[in-house]
Amino acid sequence: MPVKRIVVALTLAGMLLGVAICGQADTAEKQEKDNVAPPGFRAIFNSKDFTGWNIPERDNGHWKIIDGVIDYDAESQAKGDKSLWHTRHQADKPVGQWNRFEITIRGDRVTVVLNGIKVIDKAQLPGIAQSGPIALQHHGGKLNGQWNSPPSLLQFKNIFIKELK
Repeated sequence: MPVKRIVVALTLAGMLLGVAICGQADTAEKQEKDNVAPPGFRAIFNSKDFTGWNIPERDNGHWKIIDGVIDYDAESQAKGDKSLWHTRHQADKPVGQWNRFEITIRGDRVTVVLNGIKVIDKAQLPGIAQSGPIALQHHGGKLNGQWNSPPSLLQFKNIFIKELK
């Protein structure tokens, strides 16, 4: 199975955590209207329907909108990836095809190009070391022969590195 959405998913998860933390702080100070983007931002969810989003084929209604909130019951019947993706960020190829990542780090800034589409542009990574090991990350694992998390089977090939000056 090809390398998929690792960096994008981790980045989005980090952004969601950041939004959740910031959202809690803002809520304590003042009550804001839902889905009103702050200055300089654009809402990508309209609180009404899945315009601009890709629902997994054969999901059978497990992704839904309830009272203006995206709700998922973790019982999707879709084969393979059960994630809901905003079309602007879906640059990966279908399962079974190879994805090509170009990851560039200059100082504490990272840019990621996935299959020729820039998905992360000069995001800051505070505190990143100037040198260190390069790792290929996976998710999922087994304990006593049983999956203890959803399996994510990966394959890697054609891995190159170039020092930038």
